[in-house]
Amino acid sequence: MPKKRWSVAAGAVALAGAIFSAVPAVATPAGTPITLQEAAVSKEKFVELARQSEKNTCQFVTKGQDRCISIQFRTSLTDAANHRDERARTGRDPLDQKLQSASLREPDCEYDFIRITSCRYKSFSYIVKEVINGFPGREIGGQDLDFDTEVAWNYDSLSWFLRSRVTTTESWGTEKVPVPAVVGTGCDRDAQVCTSTSGGSYSINLLSDVTHTQDWEQQETGVVSQGLSSYVYLTGYIGASIIISPVGSPGKTLSLNIGDHNGVRGRCDRVVRTYPGCTAAEEPAIIRYNAISHPLVTEVANHVYDAERSLPGKPGSLTQGTALTLGDDTTEAANRAVACPSGNTPPGKSCDEYPIARSNEGAASGKPYSTRYVAPTANSSQGGLTANHISLCRILKNESFYVYARRADGSSSWDI
Repeated sequence: MPKKRWSVAAGAVALAGAIFSAVPAVATPAGTPITLQEAAVSKEKFVELARQSEKNTCQFVTKGQDRCISIQFRTSLTDAANHRDERARTGRDPLDQKLQSASLREPDCEYDFIRITSCRYKSFSYIVKEVINGFPGREIGGQDLDFDTEVAWNYDSLSWFLRSRVTTTESWGTEKVPVPAVVGTGCDRDAQVCTSTSGGSYSINLLSDVTHTQDWEQQETGVVSQGLSSYVYLTGYIGASIIISPVGSPGKTLSLNIGDHNGVRGRCDRVVRTYPGCTAAEEPAIIRYNAISHPLVTEVANHVYDAERSLPGKPGSLTQGTALTLGDDTTEAANRAVACPSGNTPPGKSCDEYPIARSNEGAASGKPYSTRYVAPTANSSQGGLTANHISLCRILKNESFYVYARRADGSSSWDI
């Protein structure tokens, strides 16, 4: 596994520390100046300068100010969430792939969406404006920036791999020249929540058509690792955090924590398995029965296919129906007692039910359900796959999940 990796796409300017030598210092309330160069080597100063910079936008224009900075978020068409249905219907099964590996890995955003990767893309612009009589006026420069956040979550430890890319897609006016900036991560905000075990804050120059890529290995350091809570959400902490010093607004810096905007909602817990782990909780949890990759589960996959598409509300279908929620051992026993009472199963067969016995929406809930007698090996295979996917997606009790069935002919229960 690579440690921190820093790379710059073709056309980039050399990243020497001297690029900040001409950047004006920014004073703290106590009068102590903080420069971008200092923020690049000190986490504490990075966090403090980022905090100060929040007041430098055009929302907080003060008397005598001649420039201000405006932030505008732009819609990104490449967010992984926009392609969920198409990716979910592919035939690749995560339990057959390298994703079974317990070791930390790099993000694979071309893979089926599933809860061990977060792939989010956000675009924004900063615009430098003249201030006239206390009000923002003419635009004099700016840049359009794309931020890619890709995370490989480790489902069997409290660690993950973060990759961030920052690209200037367009620049104009005062900002067409290299613009100095410092990049850190959301974890820099609070070491009692998470921290980077490799990498830190780094100096870059923002210039049109230049991409800066950086990798971090990170880990949860808060309530889960300390045993104070069973789970924690990391919203706002996952992704790059950037401080920019616009050329057209000397002495002012702009900060943006991408984790506050990218939609990554990572979660770490110590409940689902005998050991803790983390997951992309912003993605839907999916239990899969794939007859192509797991032939033994074919009869159950056929049953789920038929039941999911015919039961009212299409329970468990991500594309057409409603989510199920996870129950516990008591829930499972109650559902089986209703759907598959003792003594009713023909010899040599096993009773399969849908919605699955582990769901709160099963037969004991009073909602419609389906049963079918299948080979015992099919039911056994289904049980193993259910447990594996609950673990892989780290589905908590009463949390929503979906069920995907793929038949041997390639058709799936989510086909529209």
